[in-house]
Amino acid sequence: MAGKIKIDYDMIVSARSGNMVAMGCILECLSPQVESILRSVAPGLSEETLKDCKQEVLISLIRIIPKFRLKY
Repeated sequence: MAGKIKIDYDMIVSARSGNMVAMGCILECLSPQVESILRSVAPGLSEETLKDCKQEVLISLIRIIPKFRLKY
C-alpha cells in the first residue's frame, strides 16, 4: 500500500463490520510494532519462531477487533 497507513475510528468501525480491506490495513499497520515487541520481549527467538508468534498475534487481533467496544 502506498504511503503510511493511519488507523482511525472509521477504519476500526469498518473492520468490525466485516470489511476485510480495513482489517488488512489495520494488521499491516500494526505488524511492524508486533514484531518489534516480540523481538524486545523474546530476543532469542529464531526467525521462524518469530514469524509464527507474529502470525498468532495477528490472528488474535482478527478475532478481537470485531468485539471492540467503541464509544460513539
